[in-house]
Amino acid sequence: MAPISGGMPPLPTGTVMGNGTCKVDADCAGTAGALCSQSLYLCYDPKTGYVRNTTVPEGWSQPPRYFDLDHDGQTDEDCGLGNVWWEVQRGCYDPVSGYAFDPNAKVWVWVGEDYVKGQLGDGNADDSSCSVTSVGLAGDNGEAGRWPWALGAALGAALTLGVRRRSRASR
Repeated sequence: MAPISGGMPPLPTGTVMGNGTCKVDADCAGTAGALCSQSLYLCYDPKTGYVRNTTVPEGWSQPPRYFDLDHDGQTDEDCGLGNVWWEVQRGCYDPVSGYAFDPNAKVWVWVGEDYVKGQLGDGNADDSSCSVTSVGLAGDNGEAGRWPWALGAALGAALTLGVRRRSRASR
């Protein structure tokens, strides 16, 4: 189970009785308000989806990558390489890209990054104001403003050459 990064929600507080494994919600009694994940058989925080983990000092961690969602008796990556079961979404989830699998539509949909619904990138829920400022290379002596124009010109030239070559080949 991966460590918690700064972009993720804070760890839950409170305690869970036992070692964090469960079959019913009553197995997760304590001050944390945890519930039992029927897919992971682990107690989880219903706000963040973190699971009770007695092997880490904090007592909570991200959901495990290796578990038995398909109940075949093998602990493996049932959600696919690098994905986890996230109880908050009630499905397979990639915390890096923010996509979760919608079993009804049978497609991956964006839900939020780092275990926060609706969060984009650095933790802002609204990163819709995308802008590009002057891009330059280190040591460009203040000529950073010309770099985007040079890049645009180079891409335009490459496109023009590709079109000319294609038109000559079709003759």
